[in-house]
Amino acid sequence: MTKFFVALAASLLLAACGSMPKHANVRSDEPAIVQVIGAPEGSSVLWDGAILGQTSGKTTRFEVGAGSHKLVVRTGTQILFDRDIFIQDGTTRNIQIGQ
Repeated sequence: MTKFFVALAASLLLAACGSMPKHANVRSDEPAIVQVIGAPEGSSVLWDGAILGQTSGKTTRFEVGAGSHKLVVRTGTQILFDRDIFIQDGTTRNIQIGQ
């Protein structure tokens, strides 16, 4: 009886290995997007230390490279946002300033 349960458990474990999700292999042709919302007009947006651009005062959209990056939003010498973020191709990250 014990051999039966061991064999059953082994069979179930092997069967579970074959049903792993396949979504990790799917890549998007769309770029990663960061939207900075609510930053004062003219705030600087830095991506890994390089200036991406300035904010419009409303929602400002930037196409960025996928992966882990450091995002900083500042106005003059005041830092409004400073975090490491992860983003994938085909996704949009909304960064709300002042909330």
